[in-house]
Amino acid sequence: MALALSASPVLAGMKEAKAAYEAKDYKTAFKEYLPLAEAGNADAQFWIGEMYRFGEGRKENYKKAVSWYRKSATQGFVYSIATLGYLTKTGKGGAILQSKDKAVCLNRAASIRGNRVAQWNLYHNLSDSFLTISEANKWLRRSLNQGYPPALARQGALLILDPLNFDKTKGLMYLVLAQKYGNDPEVDEFIEETVADDSARKKQLEKAKAMAAKWKPVKEVPPAGLPPFVLKDCLP
Repeated sequence: MALALSASPVLAGMKEAKAAYEAKDYKTAFKEYLPLAEAGNADAQFWIGEMYRFGEGRKENYKKAVSWYRKSATQGFVYSIATLGYLTKTGKGGAILQSKDKAVCLNRAASIRGNRVAQWNLYHNLSDSFLTISEANKWLRRSLNQGYPPALARQGALLILDPLNFDKTKGLMYLVLAQKYGNDPEVDEFIEETVADDSARKKQLEKAKAMAAKWKPVKEVPPAGLPPFVLKDCLP
C-alpha cells in the first residue's frame, strides 16, 4: 500500500503531462514532465528530450535533447536508446558525431529489446553491405511484423520490384498495410502505378486487401534474461 501511495503522484503527473502533450499544450506538458525528469523518471526524461529536439514548448536545442536522452538511456529506456541510435546514424542536430559503428551498437541494443523503429534503422545500418544483408533483412522482418509502416512499405516494394516475382499479391498486401498504419501518399501512388491498366494486378490487389484485413501486428516482448544496457558500451 505504501508503495502504491508513493507511486501515485508520479503516475498522476505522467498522466497530466501526456494529456497536455497530446493536446499540443507543450508548455504545460514541459512543466509537468520536468520535475519528474529531474527526479530521475526515465520516461519523463525521454519526453523532455523530445520537446527540446522538436522545439515543442521550448526553443529547439539538440544538445539539451541529447543530454536528456542519455540520462534516460542510461536507465535502459528503450525509446531513448533508439533515438540516440537514430541521431548517431544521421548526425542530425550536430549534438552527436555521426558514427555508423556506434549507431549499429545503439540500434542493436534497442532492437533486441523489441523497438520496431530501431529495428528499421538497424536494417538501414546493415543493408549496404553484402556481408550483413542477411542480418539486415531479419531486422526488416521483425520491424514489419510489428506493423511499422516504413518497413511494411519497403518489404512491399522489394517484392513488387523483384523481376522473378510474377505474383504481386503479397507485395501489394504489405503496401496496403503500410497505407493502413502510416497513410503515406507515396505508398498510395506506388500502388496505383503497380496496378494501372493491368486487370490481373487489380485482381491481385483485391486479394491483397482481403489478406491485409486479416493481418495483425505482433508486438515483441523483450526476452527474459537480457543483461542491463550500458550506454558507455555504445556511446562513451
